[in-house]
Amino acid sequence: MKDARDKQRWEITKLLSDPNKAVRKSEIKKPAEFREPSAREWNSNIQSSTAGAGSGEFHVYRHNRRREEMRQEYLAAKTEEEEKKEIFELKMKSAQEETDAKAAKNRKKRQRAKLRKLQAREEDASEKAASKGGKTDQKTSNSTNKTSEESKLDKDDESSSEKQEEIDSKSN
Repeated sequence: MKDARDKQRWEITKLLSDPNKAVRKSEIKKPAEFREPSAREWNSNIQSSTAGAGSGEFHVYRHNRRREEMRQEYLAAKTEEEEKKEIFELKMKSAQEETDAKAAKNRKKRQRAKLRKLQAREEDASEKAASKGGKTDQKTSNSTNKTSEESKLDKDDESSSEKQEEIDSKSN
């Protein structure tokens, strides 16, 4: 290959030689990321464009200034990114707490409905037993156990909500 034209001609003929073959797409460029500057944190040799400086001093000053500006941009971008990350984490934490509270409330509501349904079935069974001749089933004796279970659930829910309130007050 003599020059760029020959190289391009060769690439095109290679691509057109097999039209069924897939053509590779160029990679998608990622946005430029700020990388940590290699410059020192503190530049003790500060120069400036002043009268009496040699002809090469301005270029040294200009390069130092550019490096310092890049370092400042990097630090600003890094702090902004950390602030955004903190805000995001706070929002996620508050959203998670809200969903947990809502789920606990709904769970408690479902458990109460389930217990009420069980108690209603037991009452119906006890009424049927009473109408048949006063026979008592084991189900009627279990009704007292269910009410004690319901009170345990209520106490557990109250204690867990109190613990959650204590945790929230400590975090604030």
